[in-house]
Amino acid sequence: MVRVRDITIRAEIADTEAERAVGLMGRPSVPPGEGMIFVFDGPTRMPFYMYRTLAPLSIMFVRDGRVVSVREMTPCPELDPSACPFYSPAGPYTHAVEARAGTFSSVRPDDAVTIRRR
Repeated sequence: MVRVRDITIRAEIADTEAERAVGLMGRPSVPPGEGMIFVFDGPTRMPFYMYRTLAPLSIMFVRDGRVVSVREMTPCPELDPSACPFYSPAGPYTHAVEARAGTFSSVRPDDAVTIRRR
């Protein structure tokens, strides 16, 4: 579960390299209030991309319980993954949370984030 401002996301956890590589690929939609949290072993600046991801998404980058930045991401229909745009954070992060597009539109850098693992 992830909470920021008045937003609560029931998030699947992707904490291995294999799970992070797949993420939300191939899903036609993401229901309201649901998403995925990507957990990293330490701070990273790795960008995300939308190759084989069918639904538009919001991504929130988090470090030390605070929002680093938020980006809106659009699906990439390209057959070549290198043709897809990258979505980079504003700084290092340890968690990234994806949810349906627009979910994090009211969220601002430095907002407090609560992450609770099941």
